[in-house]
Amino acid sequence: MLCPKCGNEIPEGKMFCPSCGNAIQMVPDYDATLEESIAITTDEISDSISEITPDGHRKVDEDTLQIPGVNRQVNMVKKTRLAIGIAAALVFIAFLITFFGIKRYRAMNNPGKLYETANLLMEEGNYREAAEKYAILLKEDIPADVKSKATVNYSKCLVDQGDETKALIVLTSFLETDPTSPGVIQEVLDIYVSQGKVKEINKLINSLPDANIASRFTNYLCVPPAFSLPEGEYDEDIVIEMKGIGEGRIYYELNGKKADASSKEYSGPVSVGEGETTISAVFINKYGLMSDENRAHYSVTYGAPDELVITPHSGRLNQPDYICVEVPEGMKAYYTEDGTDPDENSEEYVNPLTMKLGHSVIKFICISDRGLKSKVSSVTYDLNVVGTVNSQSAVSLTMAGLVATGKIVDIFGHAPGVNGVYQYKCERAARQGNRSYFLVEEYITNTDGEESATGDTYAVDAVGGSLYRAKLNSKGEWMFTLFY
Repeated sequence: MLCPKCGNEIPEGKMFCPSCGNAIQMVPDYDATLEESIAITTDEISDSISEITPDGHRKVDEDTLQIPGVNRQVNMVKKTRLAIGIAAALVFIAFLITFFGIKRYRAMNNPGKLYETANLLMEEGNYREAAEKYAILLKEDIPADVKSKATVNYSKCLVDQGDETKALIVLTSFLETDPTSPGVIQEVLDIYVSQGKVKEINKLINSLPDANIASRFTNYLCVPPAFSLPEGEYDEDIVIEMKGIGEGRIYYELNGKKADASSKEYSGPVSVGEGETTISAVFINKYGLMSDENRAHYSVTYGAPDELVITPHSGRLNQPDYICVEVPEGMKAYYTEDGTDPDENSEEYVNPLTMKLGHSVIKFICISDRGLKSKVSSVTYDLNVVGTVNSQSAVSLTMAGLVATGKIVDIFGHAPGVNGVYQYKCERAARQGNRSYFLVEEYITNTDGEESATGDTYAVDAVGGSLYRAKLNSKGEWMFTLFY
């Protein structure tokens, strides 16, 4: 049936048009032409009958006149009027019922009222009816914050009824259009936690477009702990640090076993020494969820120290220089000057060495704290200091200066009160700035022929011939002061 007002289709059995609300007439309208036709017919019959006939018969009463056809039409009119009245009354009653019903329905289903009702039902523990109200509310055009809260409450009602699957559908559908609602995100994560869905948790948090919002849910993440060093081969002891994301604990194994909550708890850096070590570790977050395992293999083989780097390089020199060696941290260097290979019993290198005059060969070795030795390194020098003074004259000038001060009484090294004689040797040279000095070391030989150094050293300027007292500073370099 089509609505006479708007022309839209009216479903069968409906009394109002769903499009415009026009009431539907259930019986035909009153037909005035039919009523008029009946009245004319009755008048014509009455006019055709006389009140009193000439033969004295009594007048026929109009009410007792039996005309079947006319009576049927009269009855039809009466019934039609009655039906119209009843129908009109029913339509009016239906209109009132519908009007007040719609008004009451709208009042009851006003979004604000519906939200309050649903919340009240939820507080009372009536989750089924609350869910029905929330479902209706979510179909309405409501503010985003209300929709977010209603979605969360709706899902909680569904979860309480054991329908977590539907709850997740409702929540994830919401996030497809608004992935920035913290309340909805947390509700999804809480369901995932209850289901132990670690991968889904990590995927959801990593997919959030807003980094600030994602940071709120860091503690839900459950990823394998990271190791501070990559797996591989090492030539010394290493230290492995482990780090997880968010609040939680790390458990690890060093023997290749699969790590779990019963493994050793990580509390600080782990030392890995010589040999083969496989570390496996898991992270268990604050919600008790365990990550996948991180596993790394480390091979530590102690290697011998590298050859020492020595400066200056081998060569011929006309000016002395200090011999320096780079010793790796935690190791020691030893050297010899007699041509033999050094070992841990040789002289230890501590400060730069003073260069010898003439031809010299110095050999070095590096030894680690584990006793591993480097290859022997050697340098060869040919030092010929050019000046007005040579090594022999440097000794003579030194002894002359000592005689003058009274330390010795003659050039043979005799000294009053000394059981022996002083001897002076010039075997090395040193440099300060651009000036070269011959170094003269003092020894004493006792009556038994035993020689020992006194520790006093003198220096003679290779060009000017001036005499100086020489002292080593803390860096192993010579410092010179005038003798007088």
